[in-house]
Amino acid sequence: MSNPIIYDISNIQNVLVNSSLEGIKMLPFKVVIPVKVSEWRRCLDQINTLCSTKWNKKRCLDSKEYIFGETRQCHRADIYIPERDSRPAQKESKACGCNGALKIKQFKKSPTIVTFCMTRDHNNHVPGDRSEIRTLPLPFEAIKLIEDQLRSGSSCRSTRISVLQQIDSWGVGVRKPNYEEIYNRMKKMC
Repeated sequence: MSNPIIYDISNIQNVLVNSSLEGIKMLPFKVVIPVKVSEWRRCLDQINTLCSTKWNKKRCLDSKEYIFGETRQCHRADIYIPERDSRPAQKESKACGCNGALKIKQFKKSPTIVTFCMTRDHNNHVPGDRSEIRTLPLPFEAIKLIEDQLRSGSSCRSTRISVLQQIDSWGVGVRKPNYEEIYNRMKKMC
């Protein structure tokens, strides 16, 4: 009997499967993925980036078997019902009633491993679709690029152009910053 692979930040992409969209990955459904306990948060961030998703914490799991356990839901889980028929000045809501769920557990019997398991698949939307990207937060790497360039004295316009050129090489499924986000980041730094 061979030892199962325990994933970390260097190989977490190997467990992901191709989605129907080119360049976008997805978590395999109902497959338990063991990850090193010291890197599970970074691995989750990497999964979010590669799969063009975001998993929000929903609730903690309590059991005598767990050191740690939580259920996360897709960032598009809620349902928004507008009070008016028309919403001309507002952007479309990101809430679409998705049932996607991810369980994250650390068992007492194996304290050096955290497991990921997607227990419910996404519905009502396709993660990674061009219309989906707007609902994702900016990647940490993009924020770091923006802040580094603004610290060096670049203007918002030149920072945006430079950051967009660098992000284009990251591939599809990555949310790109707009001018207002760079301007707001500059204001936060002052």
